Amino acid sequence: MKAKYYSYVLPAIAFVALAAAVIGAPPANLSWGIFFDDPASAAAKGAFLARVYLLPGALSFAAIILFQLQFRLSASGAGKQTVFSICLLASLSTLLGLQRLSLTPNAAPAYAVGMAAAYMTASRLYGTRMRSVGRGLSIPWIVWRGNRQGVQDMDRAAAQSRQARAEK
Repeated sequence: MKAKYYSYVLPAIAFVALAAAVIGAPPANLSWGIFFDDPASAAAKGAFLARVYLLPGALSFAAIILFQLQFRLSASGAGKQTVFSICLLASLSTLLGLQRLSLTPNAAPAYAVGMAAAYMTASRLYGTRMRSVGRGLSIPWIVWRGNRQGVQDMDRAAAQSRQARAEK
């Protein structure tokens, strides 16, 4: 019981800190009261909040995931064109996220949430492989830690590759 209780303490502290950061720094440097009292429609307010909070979070998430994918693919011997393309997209996501963050500094909590979610997602990755989907076209294929068959297939392929190199 103790281990379960303590495993919830750190996420609870993180969510309280996130809520305090969002409440303490409303969008456009206004108060939340002014924001909710504004006569704009709920859809317009929702779209504004999505631009302020959701977009920087999604961009930071994409940047971290793409950099992790680029690292794993380059380590597994993927082609230069694939690695460069993914790295270019990751860099673009980083720059766009930082641009959104500089335009609306109150989006920093959302940017941090996007990064945290991406690092958590990346920790669940076991590896990546290139999978052929057509005539000479290969795409990155993610193998998750929970996919036992995929993990066994990757381990088997790695062992065969090591054995083939050792025999040369």
